[in-house]
Amino acid sequence: MVEELKAGVHEHPIQVVANRTGLSADVLRVWERRYGAVSPRRTDSNRRLYSDEDLERLKLIRRAIEGGRSIGLVARLSKEELRNLVFLDEETGALPHLIEERPDTIRDEQVASYMTSFLTAVRTLDRDELEAALTRASLAFARPVFIEQLLIPLLHKMGDLWSTGSLRIVHEHSASAVLRALFGGMINASGLPQSSPALVAATPAGQAHEFGAMAASVMAIYDGWRVIYLGADLPTEEIAAVIDHRSVNALALSIVYPPDDANLIRELRNLRRLIHSNVPVIVGGNAVEAYRRVLEDIGAIVVHSLEEFRNQLRLIRL
Repeated sequence: MVEELKAGVHEHPIQVVANRTGLSADVLRVWERRYGAVSPRRTDSNRRLYSDEDLERLKLIRRAIEGGRSIGLVARLSKEELRNLVFLDEETGALPHLIEERPDTIRDEQVASYMTSFLTAVRTLDRDELEAALTRASLAFARPVFIEQLLIPLLHKMGDLWSTGSLRIVHEHSASAVLRALFGGMINASGLPQSSPALVAATPAGQAHEFGAMAASVMAIYDGWRVIYLGADLPTEEIAAVIDHRSVNALALSIVYPPDDANLIRELRNLRRLIHSNVPVIVGGNAVEAYRRVLEDIGAIVVHSLEEFRNQLRLIRL
């Protein structure tokens, strides 16, 4: 805070820029690192401070992308060139109003349109188009909306289509590879300082479905948590070893399938014995109610949505 005050009122920390541009902090970092879109000043503690010029440039780049261009094409254009592109798009009707400024009904239409694009790319095994559509959506919506109203429903829809035979295994595997890379990129690009509260996220042994844990990790990062993501299907001894060697404020587990794994019950009881009692354990996922009794026995916090998960993290952080 002192550094920001010294810097003056015309420089802004990354969360302020994220709020004003509608771009997530991890997107801002990727645009800087990979594409050189802006070069914010760094403080002595290596925190980014963006100028008013940076802020205006980022807004123009976002608008140019919403007109249908890729970040690689527009990142290094001058501000005047960006203005001209945006003006041309507005004149020709190619550029919509920013989604967060539109009524909920219109935002719902945008969500439905993106979902159609996702599913078309999944059905045609077009991984490039699926990745491009997901990138466009990640820029168009705030992170909670992107995760909760697009990515999670997409995963559920894919599961439904696969179970009815509308999608083959190859469709599911192809799309999952793209989604796993997307989630992984959002997790790895967090760049939060070591002073941030730390969360370990994983799925226990026998639980191979990791997207719930990955989505929770992304939302925790959005809320300022430094996430140590361990992956899927981990024995409790391995999870406990990480917690034992790191300063950790909470553990998040995802339990999806199967709902009747006796070994998982033993794993959960063992986990509570292995980690310190002051480390909260938050557990969510489709199969969580099937393990309600053991979760209550070990004092775990059961959540049924990402919103509940985020609320619990806020309570832990108080």
